[in-house]
Amino acid sequence: SSTASAAEASPSSEPVEVAMLADGTVRYEGQVVADDEELLQILADAHAADPDRGVLLNAEAEARHADVVRLIDIVRESGYGGLSLGTEIRPRVPRSNQ
Repeated sequence: SSTASAAEASPSSEPVEVAMLADGTVRYEGQVVADDEELLQILADAHAADPDRGVLLNAEAEARHADVVRLIDIVRESGYGGLSLGTEIRPRVPRSNQ
């Protein structure tokens, strides 16, 4: 029975995912978010439902730095203390000057 409890608890240990695309589009768990206010509300609700979860913020390499910083601020404002950053790795392209 304790094994079942641990198995049930493990999915909530996965962080929620917020993604910033190169064109400025923001996604929460794969779904496009309309604006900063909507993202703040979604994150605040998710944090209230499971305050132990963290946030994984993935940003495409071409995303603007200012947009990523704005998302970090929204995550913090929503109540999350834990935040991990990631990036979408672009495929290697051979350098033409070699």
